[in-house]
Amino acid sequence: MQATVKQANSNVVDQFSEACQATLDRLLGNNSACVFASVTTLDGRSLAFTAKNDAIRSSRVAALGCSLMSLSEAFSREILQSQCSHNVIATSHGSIITVRLPCKQHQFALSVCVDRSENLAMALRMTLDAAQALADTIDN
Repeated sequence: MQATVKQANSNVVDQFSEACQATLDRLLGNNSACVFASVTTLDGRSLAFTAKNDAIRSSRVAALGCSLMSLSEAFSREILQSQCSHNVIATSHGSIITVRLPCKQHQFALSVCVDRSENLAMALRMTLDAAQALADTIDN
């Protein structure tokens, strides 16, 4: 059974990776404030990734991003009895925003990290717009 699940997850990555990478590069790849952007499956697999710095590992960002999304959703359900729409980490160096993609399959998340030159409201809007565009790419 586990081999079947792993195979299905690999097929999902293979099916959507190229289209999501093109969308991610178009929307965020040239943004000077964007440190990284990562589309992941909810089990921690990298689907698409772009980063300013080659030292940022897509596999590590994917694992942390999906963990953060899961924790945020669990915390929101437990404490507020509500669905989590996004998670924001704000630091003096910048912000990381993680959101589940609003696509039919509900199995992907987007994490976007911006440096401190981008204000939080603009970073959130950029991330939500990118999440919708990526969902549209996956659903079509």
